[in-house]
Amino acid sequence: MVGNVPGILPKTALVGSRAIYYPFTIPQKLNDSATLVGEVGNGLVAGLNSTIGGAYAALQPRGPAKWLLPLFDKVGAATEKSQAVATRNKTKVWDPFSQGMEQVGRSFASPGTYWYLKKAGIDQPTQDQIKSTLQMKFFHFPDAGEVGGGTPPAEETPVPSGGPSEAPAPAKPPAPDAPVEASAANQAAEGAGEVAAA
Repeated sequence: MVGNVPGILPKTALVGSRAIYYPFTIPQKLNDSATLVGEVGNGLVAGLNSTIGGAYAALQPRGPAKWLLPLFDKVGAATEKSQAVATRNKTKVWDPFSQGMEQVGRSFASPGTYWYLKKAGIDQPTQDQIKSTLQMKFFHFPDAGEVGGGTPPAEETPVPSGGPSEAPAPAKPPAPDAPVEASAANQAAEGAGEVAAA
């Protein structure tokens, strides 16, 4: 038996939602890429400066050659300041901007994705489920179990060795002096008639 499989219209709505959502994710991708490139470039300059500066200082230069030593210190301080400014700009400007753009895109794309997830068997899709569905591959159509919600398709239960007429073993009653808890599992089992009345 096939579980909840959305039809062509919910699938089309999901693909359309992903097409709407994708351009709004570009600022975050550019932000992440630029941050990594900047950190690598800054780290490269700092590493080269410390290596060359340390090797030059180990030569123990005399006279006018000593004038280069403060230059290595200034370059080292400049790379530290540059990294601090880049980190500040990322946290104060670029992260909020790119996250805001992603949230605007998600707000435009959420209705179609919400409808698809409802048709896939999720009773009340959450924002995290909608976001994870939007970030999947363009023509990938997840089911409720893959997104992390709903009831997964029922698995076939093995038939007991005595055949289908054999009744399941009765539930073990609680100890007489133990308090009886009305947990959700017990209530559900009572509703199915599986728990003996205490």
